[in-house]
Amino acid sequence: MKTAFTPLRAKLAIAVLLSATIFTHAVQAEEAPASGFWLAVEPSTVSYALTGPAVSRHQRRTSANRPYNENNIGLGLEQRADLLAAPQWERAVGASVLKDSYNAAAVFATVALTREVGTAFGMELRAGVVAGLAYKYWSWNGPRHLTPYLGPTVTLRHLASKLGLNLVYIYRTNFRSDKGSGLLILQTSYEF
Repeated sequence: MKTAFTPLRAKLAIAVLLSATIFTHAVQAEEAPASGFWLAVEPSTVSYALTGPAVSRHQRRTSANRPYNENNIGLGLEQRADLLAAPQWERAVGASVLKDSYNAAAVFATVALTREVGTAFGMELRAGVVAGLAYKYWSWNGPRHLTPYLGPTVTLRHLASKLGLNLVYIYRTNFRSDKGSGLLILQTSYEF
């Protein structure tokens, strides 16, 4: 049985910290706000969104000869706001409960930084990075563990209806087998 802290997890934690550092320098291209906190948000831009069910596609199609669950039913809440230091960047902080790859309820906590790429035909396109922690199964019979994740994200929002689609790619490692594979996730959202 593996311990809770493995070399792979240490590498993931370092990758998350390095990514946060890179984004810190990218966002601080403009002068930092008086508070000095680079993730400080503009209060007048705060909005909320419900995040709905997701569909996923696993690069490796099965685990223990069983197909992964790819219909991730659940619900979440997300707070969005423009960064005070760089308003073209948006910070989103969210939490959700979804069925995971092993068809068990899992809790996800996320932080995303996205930059507006452009708007056309009443649609807004954003791109960035998402990082988070999931409390989820590692196998079909459990147990649940905290699992960090990090990946690029693309968001498409219809401005009039406030509906959105979030696409995330996560390269993950099965902590039991140490085999790596990709995971593509498409999730809906509704801003209110």
